[in-house]
Amino acid sequence: MPRIMSTADFINPKTKKTYARKDLMCVYWHHNENKEFYLLMKDNKIFSKNTKVWRKQIKQGKLQCLKENCCENTFKLNDRKFYTLTLQYLDDKGELIPIVDPFALIMFGRMVTGLSYFFTNKKNRDIVFNYINRDNIECVD
Repeated sequence: MPRIMSTADFINPKTKKTYARKDLMCVYWHHNENKEFYLLMKDNKIFSKNTKVWRKQIKQGKLQCLKENCCENTFKLNDRKFYTLTLQYLDDKGELIPIVDPFALIMFGRMVTGLSYFFTNKKNRDIVFNYINRDNIECVD
């Protein structure tokens, strides 16, 4: 189950100090819950259900995950690197739905239309990116 973030789990929002959880897979903003969430490595099976949904939505033209919004964005917070995977939702005309990710803006200074997942491991981000896009793109960060 995705976990609601708290300062004890990952980040102190005032100091932006990170805690070096070795088992952290990614952090993200849950749009429907309006909260920051995180996933641990052991949540991989739960997360794989999401990736299957995203892959289907991309095929249906309801979602896009562009290389330039993912593979070219590495962020550092207190000496810890984060690798971005950005999902952008599309309307029936193929236009971007204006969803703003407040977590990306507040924590990483990244203004983006869509929702970003910040992975602690480049390989994991690349696996998800390639799976949902049915592609084999080498991301160079």
